[in-house]
Amino acid sequence: IDEGSNKISPKMHNLFRECVLSIRSALNQVVIKTLRGNGSNAGMIVDKLNLPEIVGSIAGDDTLLIVAESEDKAKIVVEKLNEFLK
Repeated sequence: IDEGSNKISPKMHNLFRECVLSIRSALNQVVIKTLRGNGSNAGMIVDKLNLPEIVGSIAGDDTLLIVAESEDKAKIVVEKLNEFLK
């Protein structure tokens, strides 16, 4: 990630692809499961995406919890993140 900007470097994009195990929504929340020790890395990258549907997020060791504005917006976030994984 380029410091001072919202650009995600190819290296960080690849890290996201490699560390994310699953992305699921539950009501207005999105849960991203990652390889151990990568929850905060995934969170940093998601924050840099600046998705307008996201209210906030919190990261653990191997999980990132995202809160969206609504259930419909959570589904949009899942779609966008799955597209980002490609």
